[in-house]
Amino acid sequence: RRHTRCSRDWSSDVCSTDLNDLCANFIEANGIKAVAKDGLNLTDNLVIGRQDVQTAYDMGRRLDGPEVEGIALACTNWKTMDIIDRLERDIGKPVVSTSQVTVWAALRAIGYDQPVHGYGRLLREHLTPQRAAA
Repeated sequence: RRHTRCSRDWSSDVCSTDLNDLCANFIEANGIKAVAKDGLNLTDNLVIGRQDVQTAYDMGRRLDGPEVEGIALACTNWKTMDIIDRLERDIGKPVVSTSQVTVWAALRAIGYDQPVHGYGRLLREHLTPQRAAA
């Protein structure tokens, strides 16, 4: 939340109903209300990886609404990175994906703090080095 500046209403989606529910529960347990969710109902990781990147964009557009403050695209094998900038631009809201957040966390862990363009606000505006534990 701190990095996206969203307070509560998010939309979440993953590839199967069970994982979708798990993701929504995790998001809500961290103080963000999942107001909409949808999935592709896919469970085979290879099939998920073969989905065209447009499926992530289309899902994000479908999930958007006036009560939604941002979109979370959850599934690390789903091609989401290339549509994040365009989706954020088109809906005017932050979009995060599990792949994007993984890259963000890795870059922070190694102290990288330069903007990474082309993959959404999180990588462009919120790369600050991770502080070492005291």
